[in-house]
Amino acid sequence: MSMDFEKIELLKVEADGFEPEVLEGLDSCRDRIKRISVDTSPERRGVSTTAAVVAELKKKGYLTEVCGYVVYGWR
Repeated sequence: MSMDFEKIELLKVEADGFEPEVLEGLDSCRDRIKRISVDTSPERRGVSTTAAVVAELKKKGYLTEVCGYVVYGWR
């Protein structure tokens, strides 16, 4: 099954500590994603992925805001 979306209004990422890796893999569709919400709770051996997620989103051209363990990215 193929899903070809022109635009994604909001992508929510909850990957049990592997959020930075998920974001790294978005290169092929990142131009279609308008907003991203990422849960960065300390699930990676007890450490939050907030800093890595913010860095990856900024590298991909998103503005970011952190609220607790949630990182919001938008264009």
